[in-house]
Amino acid sequence: MLRLSRLARYGAGLSSHDLLKLVAVALMSIDHIGAYLYPDALWLRVIGRASFPLFFFLAGYAPASRWRWDIIWVALAVELVAVLTYHPLFPLNALFGFIIARLVVLRYHEVIVREPLMCWLLCLVFLTPTVLLWEYGTQACLFAIYGYLVRVQREQYTTLIFACLTIATYPLLQLLGFDFSLPQLIAVYVLIIGAGIAMWYFKPHVFTLRDSAAMRTMLVLSRYSLYYYALHLALLMILAAYVLHTQAPQAFRLINW
Repeated sequence: MLRLSRLARYGAGLSSHDLLKLVAVALMSIDHIGAYLYPDALWLRVIGRASFPLFFFLAGYAPASRWRWDIIWVALAVELVAVLTYHPLFPLNALFGFIIARLVVLRYHEVIVREPLMCWLLCLVFLTPTVLLWEYGTQACLFAIYGYLVRVQREQYTTLIFACLTIATYPLLQLLGFDFSLPQLIAVYVLIIGAGIAMWYFKPHVFTLRDSAAMRTMLVLSRYSLYYYALHLALLMILAAYVLHTQAPQAFRLINW
C-alpha cells in the first residue's frame, strides 16, 4: 500500500480537483516536449496552451489554508537547472507566476470581490512588462482570480463577464510569444473555451472508485505534481542542451527578449 503523507492529507479518494490537475499535467507535458525537444512543432505548443490556465485557476480556487512553502524552493531549483542548461534567467518559470497569483488572491481578495472587472483591466495593463519577468505574466493572476470568483460568487454577473473577457483575450495574447497560424489560433480558442467551461462548472467532488494501482498512480501524479513539474522540466532541459542540442551551448543570457 502506497504511504505518502500528501495523499492522505487531501483525502483518500480521487477528486474533481485531482482530475482537473491531471488534465493540466498531461497538457503541460505535451507543451514542454514541444518546447524543448521539437521547437518547430507548433501544434504541440497549441495543445499545451490550456495547461497552465488550469493550474492557475486551481491556485485561485483553493482555500487560503492550502499554502505550500516548498514551491519557492522548487521554483528556484528549476531556475538553477535552466541557467546550467543555457536558458535565460528571465522570464522566470511558471511557478513564480503561480506564487504571485496566489499571493494576489490572498492579499486582495476583498478588492477582487468588489471590483473584478477593474482587476481584469489592471492585469491586462501590466501584462506586457510582467510577461518579460515571469512566464504568463499577469495572465497567471487573471486565471487565479477567475478561480477565486468561481468559488465565492459564481452566481454574480460580473464573474461571468470576467470569465468571458479572460477566455476571449487569452488566445490573442498568446500571439505575443508564438507565430501561430489561423488554424492554430482557432485550435487554441477551442481548447481554452473548453477549459474555461470546465472551470466555470468546477465543484469539489470525490469519486467513489475501486482502489487500484492506476488510481494510486493518478493520486501521486496529481498531489505531487509540483515535483513532477520540476523533474520532467529538468530532464527535458538537460536533454535539449546536452543530448539533442536543440538548445545549443552559448554565452549566458540574462533575459530572453
